Amino acid sequence: PKWAEEITGIPKDVIVKLAREYASVKAPAIILGSGNSRYTNGGMTVRLITILSIFTGAIKYPGGGLCGVSPTSLSY
Repeated sequence: PKWAEEITGIPKDVIVKLAREYASVKAPAIILGSGNSRYTNGGMTVRLITILSIFTGAIKYPGGGLCGVSPTSLSY
């Protein structure tokens, strides 16, 4: 967690707390919007989030895994 704290600026205690909370839930879900892919290396971020759901087994439970959301109308 220390190396991640240095890269992200997120305190290591918060990283550890979130990891433990995610791992302790039977069917954790991540809500993934379209903003993640709109910056450099955003595609890799989306892949990593997808892989996290697979590695933890979250996708095999109802309500677990990923929930993709996108705007219904675009203003640009």
